[in-house]
Amino acid sequence: MATPSWPARPSGCGGKKPEVTICQVRRAADALLDALTLHPEDRKRRLAKITGDIRDDQKRNAAARASHTKTRLRVIKANGIRLDKLTCCIPPRPG
Repeated sequence: MATPSWPARPSGCGGKKPEVTICQVRRAADALLDALTLHPEDRKRRLAKITGDIRDDQKRNAAARASHTKTRLRVIKANGIRLDKLTCCIPPRPG
């Protein structure tokens, strides 16, 4: 019998952040539901605006992520920490 459990190392941990945030999904879903009652031309305009807004948010998020990474690496280096010399603190998988 299989028992559901959290893996020791979730496959999504430590990787690239998702391109679309939950907030952006909510905004898109809200816009879609609001636009369902509109005339086709108005609906197209409304959805195009939200799409552009979400695209702008994604660009800003990517720029902020790059800036944050650059700043953190600079601070780490200034403190004399060599990331390539650190040992991993995640325990190995059993088995």
